[in-house]
Amino acid sequence: MSTNILVHEQAVDELLEDLASVASVCPASRIGKVYKSISRIFEEEFRGGKVTNAQFQILAHIKMLDGPGCSELASQIGSDPSTVSRIVDTLEQKGYVTSKQGKDKRTQRYSLSRKGVTAVKEGLRNWKNAYGRVVDQVGEKRWAQMQKLLSAFPQ
Repeated sequence: MSTNILVHEQAVDELLEDLASVASVCPASRIGKVYKSISRIFEEEFRGGKVTNAQFQILAHIKMLDGPGCSELASQIGSDPSTVSRIVDTLEQKGYVTSKQGKDKRTQRYSLSRKGVTAVKEGLRNWKNAYGRVVDQVGEKRWAQMQKLLSAFPQ
């Protein structure tokens, strides 16, 4: 276990005395706060549009992939199939997505309708505005560094 740190009771007691330092370096906490901050920016930019950011992500991936199914979409966007299925159902009801039965009769394959392509185009404007705001907050050089650092984690 070269990179794992084994924490003994004495070390736990020491950490207990300095919880503030634990919180300040906790990857889950720090990245979680950044994620929430960035998500708020995207939510603001998509507010009032035809689709939400989450819906846009699914529409964009349907456009990029060749007739994806729910599991493939979930894998591509880092979500679970039940969430993707719920969002796709909403997009189908709005007329943005069409589905057809896959080779396996239990699966559906998705594609965009013309209305869905229009929603992606509108969403791209919102996405571009949100992306620009995020990059402006940290600067282009830092953003590029952060992208490189994040790519070290498994997706």
